[in-house]
Amino acid sequence: MRIEYRTIKSGPLIYYTKVVEEDLLKIEKLCNRNKQNDFRHKLAGILEQEFSIDNTKIDNILNPYLQVFTQAHENWYGEKNNFNLKCTSAWVNYMYKGDSNPLHVHLECSFSSVLFLQFPNEIIEEQKQFKGSATKPGNLSFVFNNHLPFHINYYEHTPSRGDFFMFPANVYHQVPSFHTDCERISVACNFLKEIKK
Repeated sequence: MRIEYRTIKSGPLIYYTKVVEEDLLKIEKLCNRNKQNDFRHKLAGILEQEFSIDNTKIDNILNPYLQVFTQAHENWYGEKNNFNLKCTSAWVNYMYKGDSNPLHVHLECSFSSVLFLQFPNEIIEEQKQFKGSATKPGNLSFVFNNHLPFHINYYEHTPSRGDFFMFPANVYHQVPSFHTDCERISVACNFLKEIKK
């Protein structure tokens, strides 16, 4: 007997794609360690080097990826989008040994993103020695709700250069500390949903 079935999508859309090298190089040029751009007062991270970057310029670079995101959004939720996205803030995170980003959400925006510019092999080697059952050192994880039986409520990702995620700003996410002496670099952006006229 052949039994047919289908599954019903539920939960938030977590959009993933790869940013091409040409665009990564453009974004890297926007990143600097200018102390006047210290952005820590706005962020949850437990790290010393978080700097704002030009949100208009990064918005222009990311625009093609955002267009595909809006298509994915339509497919996921099954309804026509009536909005555009506008980047309202962007910053670069330089993470080092002992730094972390605790479980948090983003406020005053509709969607958030993270883009990985550098994830050293040293962290991957450290992960091989990791004995715990939680998120591995330096990885990104999303938490969708409290732990419930028969629910998928958690997703963990080991980054590589160019990985780009978009997600609703109210999705909890985190990065635990690593203990290797190296530099992990990511760029985050917040987006407002603007209704089309």
